[in-house]
Amino acid sequence: RNYGTMEYSLTLALRSTHDNIYNKWYTTTTGVVMCVRWSNSGKYLASGSDDNIIMIWALDSWAVSYHSVPLILRQRSDKWNTSNHFIEKLEHRTRGGKVFGSTETNLENWKAVKRLVGHISDVTGVAWNSDDSYLASVGLDSTVCVWSGTTFERVAKINGHQGFVKGVVWDPVGQYLATQSDDNSVKIWRTSDWGLERSIETPFQNSPCTTFTRLS
Repeated sequence: RNYGTMEYSLTLALRSTHDNIYNKWYTTTTGVVMCVRWSNSGKYLASGSDDNIIMIWALDSWAVSYHSVPLILRQRSDKWNTSNHFIEKLEHRTRGGKVFGSTETNLENWKAVKRLVGHISDVTGVAWNSDDSYLASVGLDSTVCVWSGTTFERVAKINGHQGFVKGVVWDPVGQYLATQSDDNSVKIWRTSDWGLERSIETPFQNSPCTTFTRLS
């Protein structure tokens, strides 16, 4: 099983708990990665950063692990001497590159397939619904964006919060989307029309607000 982890740098790291090997990919963003979430199918990884961008990552099918190539193609026996040039090219093409700062070789290579632009400030959270048909994102611009999980076009932009939005989650059935903000509210949105179903404020009336400061 794999887990996406955040790093305060321009890279994303994937750690496999099975073999304890890290795979890294340099992003095409220019900001700090704030959040990462796997799609439920495992096909995509979504990342949000403080350059207002959401990146969608997918496994590069041409850059599979060299060790997943059939053994007969990797054996350098006399029978395959005439194919050494092909094997060398195959070995070079299938490796995922070196892990930055070490001699380890990545087993997989993931590439950016979509760049989602919709926020005007830091993206603080992303979440896939149960069947990956939607991806929701929230940010310090107080907005909630909903994206198609297939075309990655924006299908809705919700402006109901009055403070930084820092939490987002779908209900398992897919009827509602919940978001949490520094305006001391949790808001429940209907997925049928993206309208407000309920704003929950009473439990959070005395909750302290937080301040976000970027150190440069």
